[in-house]
Amino acid sequence: KFVDGRADDYVDRLREAVAIPSVSAWPGHRPKIESMMDWTKDWIEKLGGTVVVKPNPIPDEDLGDGTTIPNPPILLASFGSDPSKRTVCVYGHLDVQPA
Repeated sequence: KFVDGRADDYVDRLREAVAIPSVSAWPGHRPKIESMMDWTKDWIEKLGGTVVVKPNPIPDEDLGDGTTIPNPPILLASFGSDPSKRTVCVYGHLDVQPA
């Protein structure tokens, strides 16, 4: 019931996220990945989480034609810090794939 009662909110949030053209495969869209990271960071914080953004240890991506583009930073987030509770690690991508 909890999820079903909020379905419209979840669809709206998903609509916002996929509207950000963060296609990592398209070099010209690389700045949009950082826009998506900002959107995600804001939502994590609104939901009570903490966020740390760290530089990518691989600073640039070689495009194979002699040019490079900067890799986006890494976003780390957490919810809660009770040492008596188990830790769950979730890994996800913030980029989207073209239709």
